Amino acid sequence: MEKLKLVNINKSYRAETQYYHVLKKISLDFRDRELVTVLGPSGTGKTTLINIIGGLDQYDSGDLSVCGQSTKHFRHQAWDAYRHRMIGFVRQNEQLLMHQSVLENVELAMVLSREARTERAKRAEQALVKVGLEKEINLMPKHLTKVQVQQVAIARAIVNDPAIIVADEPTGALDSNASNHIMALLRDLAETRLVIVATHDQVIAEDYSTRIISLIDGNVQSDSHPLTDQVESSCPEPLKSQTTNKPSLSIYTAIVLASKHLLAQKCLTLMMVVIGSLGVFSLALAFAFSGLFTNAIEPNQAPSSLLILGFALLTFMMTMIMLGGKIYLSVLERRKEVAILYSIGARRRDISRLFIMETFIITVMISLLGLVMTDSIISKLNQIASPLIQYIEPLSLPTVAILGSIIVVIMLITGIIPARIAARKAPALTLKMK
Repeated sequence: MEKLKLVNINKSYRAETQYYHVLKKISLDFRDRELVTVLGPSGTGKTTLINIIGGLDQYDSGDLSVCGQSTKHFRHQAWDAYRHRMIGFVRQNEQLLMHQSVLENVELAMVLSREARTERAKRAEQALVKVGLEKEINLMPKHLTKVQVQQVAIARAIVNDPAIIVADEPTGALDSNASNHIMALLRDLAETRLVIVATHDQVIAEDYSTRIISLIDGNVQSDSHPLTDQVESSCPEPLKSQTTNKPSLSIYTAIVLASKHLLAQKCLTLMMVVIGSLGVFSLALAFAFSGLFTNAIEPNQAPSSLLILGFALLTFMMTMIMLGGKIYLSVLERRKEVAILYSIGARRRDISRLFIMETFIITVMISLLGLVMTDSIISKLNQIASPLIQYIEPLSLPTVAILGSIIVVIMLITGIIPARIAARKAPALTLKMK
């Protein structure tokens, strides 16, 4: 039973009014342990083949089977489990998260398994030692060389001990010495698992591969060492049975990841909170002035009270629009993180949860600051202008709780739309990440 088997795989893409047949009836069998290079110039379908094997993209027809199990009828959660448990990704110009350390970048591959923080750190350190980065564990990505960045990517790919490593042009941006170093690492990994590398470098392929598959115009032109005999593979439990314990991003982990991103943009976050709190402040102060909670409005004050309240609502609406814009920009800024999470098996709801938690953190900060400002201003006004505005009363604790909860809920609803946009974009972002 082969670990990985492709049978008559076809894949087409539509660009405007034209269809491009990228892969044409690809049939390949792979051994349990080997380093396979898929060789060919740009545009031959190498990346598409790698993405299909890695579960990032789905084939149009044919079948891909893993350990004898067909993926033809896999749904989203089965593909998520497949990427999380079976696949490790290494890409060209691997883009690490710049606001996280080397260790944290490797740990990112384990956030879906809900393991203890100490266990994740231990396994991440072991993976970094394997690739020769034991001294760089606590460095930030900006202090790494290009080859070290790729070493971190390999460490992240192997930290979950996947059965298959897929690498798309992992040496494309490296010089010859660095390329040799990365390929030597992948060759060592191939002693214990299947490693598939897409490359256009024939020298690299010939020097390090145990098998070379040449791809031209979506067809297999040659295969230097095809699998002809039945082989026994060490396979994990069937994937479908594992989807009951499907990988997922916990609320706590989502809050941690969102907090790290907000802290990495301290100035922008602070500016957002201060400006947003002004909207909450104007709304809360308008309620206090209008006496909606104290029933202190005189009949002749109703028009002016409504005018004040209307202006405050307009200000608050502008705050919500700004918040929605900030979260949408965050979706664009964090496309690397979204792509990485999706490639390690995160579900779309996990991606959505990440951005909802970011919205939640910001809205709580905005609400608290705005309500504290309101209470302080009311106290000062009562001290210096009590003869003129005797009807203003400090916001009671129940009022603060109710108003704060309403504001948080409204702002969270504002953030749901960009969060869902991020979830829908996850597959496309991952396919474009080069």
